[in-house]
Amino acid sequence: MLNRKFSTFNSRTNHSRDVIDNYKMNKILILIIFSFIPYNKICACSCKKEKTVKGAFEYHESIVHGKVLNKTFVTLLSTMKKEKLDSIREVYNKGNNKLKNSSHKSIVKVEVEIITEFKGKSKSSIITIFASKYGEACGYPGFEVGKEYLIYGSTKSYMYHSFQRRGKYIHYELENTFWTSHCYRTKEYLESEAQELKKIMD
Repeated sequence: MLNRKFSTFNSRTNHSRDVIDNYKMNKILILIIFSFIPYNKICACSCKKEKTVKGAFEYHESIVHGKVLNKTFVTLLSTMKKEKLDSIREVYNKGNNKLKNSSHKSIVKVEVEIITEFKGKSKSSIITIFASKYGEACGYPGFEVGKEYLIYGSTKSYMYHSFQRRGKYIHYELENTFWTSHCYRTKEYLESEAQELKKIMD
């Protein structure tokens, strides 16, 4: 009787060990898989309720009606000021996943010819807009060369949060560039919305 109980106990113990070992292996496997996926792609995007045209006008620093001249994919690191990038590399060693994942070409870069500037004081008739190319990372991958858009932009990037220190915002952004997102009102040109923006300007 005692031997039977002991055998049952051993069986349960071995089963528990197998479950724990399987859990550990699955956890390791998941971490390995995620290490090969760009950080931008695995960040889930949660947009707040879309602002009205007036609300967006007050919120964003740049609003333009523009035509996309060209579109390329670049790395997140290439969107940063060189001096800031150098300081990041000093803090994070080259093998760090933050730097590795930020070296993927996960950012859409578009050169936009301004047709109408509703808000902002651009120094040139052509501006640079950045956005993540992944919708799940709040990106705006839909830009097409030759098409016109209403672009709501911010001078602050929403992609640098993993490099911020102690909640302090650090301005890594290149001069005279803007960031947009599918959480903003950015869209293909819509005449009715352009007219609404003009009324707000007046």
